[in-house]
Amino acid sequence: MNYALYHHTNTENGKTYIGIYKWSEEREYISSSKNNEFWADYDNGLLFREILHVSDEATIRHMESEILVDAKARGITNQYYNLCFGAGPTGIMYTDEVRAKMSVKALALQRSGVNNPMYGKTGIRNPNAKLANVYERHTHELVAEGVSLSEYSRDNGYHASGLPRTARADRSEPSTTNNSHFYKGLYAIYQEAKL
Repeated sequence: MNYALYHHTNTENGKTYIGIYKWSEEREYISSSKNNEFWADYDNGLLFREILHVSDEATIRHMESEILVDAKARGITNQYYNLCFGAGPTGIMYTDEVRAKMSVKALALQRSGVNNPMYGKTGIRNPNAKLANVYERHTHELVAEGVSLSEYSRDNGYHASGLPRTARADRSEPSTTNNSHFYKGLYAIYQEAKL
């Protein structure tokens, strides 16, 4: 399949957009530019489009990259509508604005894993943990106080949702599958909840 290298040139100020697309003689392709200035000038009829070359994809991509790398090297990117400037076979050279956005994202990623202030803070070590008291069903005797229900369930071989479901139960309504008051002879009440 052939690709086309094309450019749109502003007839008033000479500003240019370089692009490529899958070539078809029947297809009236405009552009995939995300530059609002480009589209405003296009809508105002200021752009003249010309096909520069048609060839295989690798050749066309290389030609586009060469033009844009040259513009970046000569410091004339302000004469182009393009937002990114190619870097040959190594990938894309990004504008300063795009690099700044990528840096912000990279900083956010650096807070993952051990760099995250919440890393390792599970259960009661998590400042956002909802702690509960666990009681025996028949005697209402306190079995565990101020525990994370997920940790307590895991440590005692209970299903993860069993005790939390009892803590969320509406005790003014009868116990049902969706409003379970008890789980394996136990029930839980979140510490901030009232009996």
